[in-house]
Amino acid sequence: AKEVANQRLQAVMQRSTDGFNRLKEALKTIKLVDDALVNAPDSVKKDMGKLGNSLKDSILNMQKMFMSSPDLKGINRQPNVLMETLSKANGMIKDANGQPSSNAQAAIDAANIQANDILKKINVFFETDWLKYQAKVEAIRTPLFKKYEPLKID
Repeated sequence: AKEVANQRLQAVMQRSTDGFNRLKEALKTIKLVDDALVNAPDSVKKDMGKLGNSLKDSILNMQKMFMSSPDLKGINRQPNVLMETLSKANGMIKDANGQPSSNAQAAIDAANIQANDILKKINVFFETDWLKYQAKVEAIRTPLFKKYEPLKID
């Protein structure tokens, strides 16, 4: 029974890790887009930069749902942060002598519900805002090379 509870929690952790990694990849993609637009006209860079920054803010807000800020010092319990919920459930499973208690099962269920809520938000983000951003980026036809005029020679 303890192993089954642990497997349930591990499945929640894996889905959560996949969601967090997807957000990290999106941040990398935004940086790649910004870097690729180095030779684009300033108006294009400005518009795409604003849109990219808006998406970065959304991504960072979603990442905050996973874990507390690394800037926090000392013990800071944040029950609305998924890592706290997962840690609590994990501790209850490990502390169980034999079959995990009903409180441990409830903690796993709570972690699953919280993870599902966050993953739904991630899915909505990628199905809406991200697709719009992707379409705009793919519509830009900017040269990779800067055009150079011949240098003046005396």
